[in-house]
Amino acid sequence: MGTRANRTVALALAAAIIMAAPAATAADPAPGSAIGTAGPLVVLGHAPDRRWVAFCQAREDTDGDGHLGVRVGFHGETQGDALRPYIAVGDGPGTPIDDFVGATPDGRVVALVEGGRLLLWDTVTNVRVDLSATGATLPEDGGSLGPGGFDPRGTRFLYYDGDGPHRRAVVRDLASGEERVVDHGIGNLYRAALADGGEHVFVWTWPTGAKLRLPRTTLGPRTCRGPVTSSSASGSHLLNRELVRVDGGPFAASDALAIVDGRLLARTDGGELVWESSGRPRAALPRRMGGLVLGVGASRGLVVAAPVGDESEIRWVGPRRQVVRTGWRRPHPTQDWVSISPRIWVGWPDEGTSWLVDLKTGAHMVAEHQSHSPGAYGDRVLFLREHVAVVADIGAGRVTELTVPIRQLGPSFVRGRWAAATIEGPGAVVLDLDAVEVVGQVSGGSPEGLADDGSVLVPAAPAPREGLPMGPLAWRRPAVN
Repeated sequence: MGTRANRTVALALAAAIIMAAPAATAADPAPGSAIGTAGPLVVLGHAPDRRWVAFCQAREDTDGDGHLGVRVGFHGETQGDALRPYIAVGDGPGTPIDDFVGATPDGRVVALVEGGRLLLWDTVTNVRVDLSATGATLPEDGGSLGPGGFDPRGTRFLYYDGDGPHRRAVVRDLASGEERVVDHGIGNLYRAALADGGEHVFVWTWPTGAKLRLPRTTLGPRTCRGPVTSSSASGSHLLNRELVRVDGGPFAASDALAIVDGRLLARTDGGELVWESSGRPRAALPRRMGGLVLGVGASRGLVVAAPVGDESEIRWVGPRRQVVRTGWRRPHPTQDWVSISPRIWVGWPDEGTSWLVDLKTGAHMVAEHQSHSPGAYGDRVLFLREHVAVVADIGAGRVTELTVPIRQLGPSFVRGRWAAATIEGPGAVVLDLDAVEVVGQVSGGSPEGLADDGSVLVPAAPAPREGLPMGPLAWRRPAVN
């Protein structure tokens, strides 16, 4: 692993102390306070507690046509006035930055590029760690390749040291500051991404001595990309994708299906389904039970299609191999077809019917609805149809319809007990999934975000045809019906 792999916590803390600033107070902008200015914008991210909002906005008439405007193509590419990234703490116009890289799910730690340097910013303590001071580099092909990223649970951050054939991936533990260089195996590293739990890394490499060839894509540039409605990639390339460990020995399994909080769900060379952690495999199914995986949850509950006669039966299998039989039958699947869900698995055996399984408990029900689901709150699943919101309560086995003027394909969000959906005409509706009721509506454009307290982030005006919504943004609480 070399000396770089043995970086000490002291080195990491030293970098943090250099960048330290006075402790920040929690930003709580008053509802309706302006965020950004009056211009077309794209929201990049926000804190669940409304502490900060990152966005791109056009504020100057850079194309000389006499007005501010940005057009968006099908692939997210933009035309018109130039967009620039900003981050606003609380409210106000925001501070210009070079790039917004990402944030932990709780919004506490933000990765951004400012002044050509990659920073990790703790928005609670206001401490900034300058990763560029300890070796981080910004990829030369940064238009398509980001400079790093968090694992889905926000426990670790991955960045790059070096570029081209000398590029290496470095994983930093956010709690301790300890860092490890990823052994990406044979060849040159192109990119890497942390899996759930931060203990595994997907790496893309190309052969040593060969010229890097990448597929051509229609996607617009990564930073300040507009909404994408379609994209494609074409052309041959030399990239090879592998899964490697940050620490530990070789895998005991050959066919990785999913990674949940650092545990690998895989099939061995003999076809056995196992959970593997630190090189130690453990059977995922009871003895003498076979089947193919259809879904896996954050609690490691599985939905398995187990062969029964001429068909397969849908069963739930818990992390300790406990089994719940649903009695639902379907034709035999031909392979594992894994969908990863925080808690609720939704299957559609035929049009108009949904099978719902609570991946934490094994509770299940059939809902006579097939529509878009933006998320769930506990064991309650939200479905959206035109003019109707449907809440399926798996624990109670009950389905409730709420008549609201919803646009099914408009932006929608679920955060905790709250849900926000686009309505016909400008604005959004807020639902309480705990009380299963409509809270009220907010004015402005389509929702761009949802906070822990049920506030909705909306622009001042909706997007025109083939354009971007107009700022400023504001957090708005619903007007109670």
